[in-house]
Amino acid sequence: METPNLTTQPKADWSKLPNDLFNIILERLRPIDHIRVSCVCSPWRSMTPKLHFWLMLPCNYFQNYFANYGTCYDDSRDDPFFLGLVNLADPDHELHLLRLAEASGRLVCGYTAGWLVTLRTHGDIHLLNPFTKAHLQLPRLTFESFPDIPKIDGFLRRVFVGKVIVGLSSDGSSSSSSSSFETDGVVMAMCLKPKKLAFFRLGKDQNWASFEGYSGPYKDIIFHNGRFYAIRNKCQVFVASGLDGPSPTLEAVMRIPCYTMDTKYYLVESSGDLLLVIRHPGWLQRCHNQTISFSIYKIDVGGRKLVKLKNIGNRCLFLDRNSAFSVSASDIRGCKGNHIYFIGTCFHGHTMQSFGTYDRGVFNLEDKTLETFNFCNVRGLFMYPPIWYPPYIHAGAVGCDSGCSSTS
Repeated sequence: METPNLTTQPKADWSKLPNDLFNIILERLRPIDHIRVSCVCSPWRSMTPKLHFWLMLPCNYFQNYFANYGTCYDDSRDDPFFLGLVNLADPDHELHLLRLAEASGRLVCGYTAGWLVTLRTHGDIHLLNPFTKAHLQLPRLTFESFPDIPKIDGFLRRVFVGKVIVGLSSDGSSSSSSSSFETDGVVMAMCLKPKKLAFFRLGKDQNWASFEGYSGPYKDIIFHNGRFYAIRNKCQVFVASGLDGPSPTLEAVMRIPCYTMDTKYYLVESSGDLLLVIRHPGWLQRCHNQTISFSIYKIDVGGRKLVKLKNIGNRCLFLDRNSAFSVSASDIRGCKGNHIYFIGTCFHGHTMQSFGTYDRGVFNLEDKTLETFNFCNVRGLFMYPPIWYPPYIHAGAVGCDSGCSSTS
């Protein structure tokens, strides 16, 4: 009789963990850990509750927070960078801390398809998933990427980036497939200086390139139904063409309403439609450029026209300084349909402010009223502009479908 090999342990397929046992484990974890669990593999993500819509608070200097609120802080740490996270579904708005050494010394300026966009001076752009730690270091974006810009020297040649998004170059499929993103992925940067759009095509380009002859400034960019759209100066919507070929260009689609310089424009995908959301600022007691109302239009790309919307049904919109998302209100506990949840800075640029000074609230599209909303229970926190982070919307965009089989 053959003697069994007792030294070899059988392999266990953790992706087939029974639902009852999986739920027992989840009950013992913090909400912030639910996101890490959902990033392990597709089966675990399908069993994780889709309740978590986070407000991220980029706080480079948390020493003041620890000192003010009595929590021990170890001065021997060589990296004081943390993210503060507030789960919107939590009625207490408890602040969770996530140490993120990968973002040390960098500015977190936005979110795109599961990635945090982090910047450093001189055009250094880095994409990072804060929960899986998946990351993508991009080539340095310099003035050499803009051959139609006159040559200048010194400090004036520094590139300032306002927003970064990702998409695909070849078709209209979702950017949630990590394999297709590695071969057909495109990173699009909206630059504040120079006032241009730049793009980098993974698997094809060695350096950034730009659309020659198309200067801005640009108001917003989005990847929608397989194409990149942008709002350019003079209030025109443009679409990028030929990104899978040698000579990409921008084509004018339509004109949109033009308001004052401080008006904020957002392009938002909602239930398959492309929406234009306009934030109207005013001068109120709390700060300059404080939000007073919103207008929403549906962009009919084929018909090249705008349709003004009076309501968005059971959808709710989330707007921050750079990004905008549409979510079903039934997916997030405590949120109301036909409402806009917004937070942003009253000032231009990525300046640090205390949380209590940020322009924030909830706008009711039906009766056009504004409500105050306490997104966080720590109002004195000092931070860069907060970011909405809806991880379950693009959960597969960070390459977390590698499977979870292991030895037991």
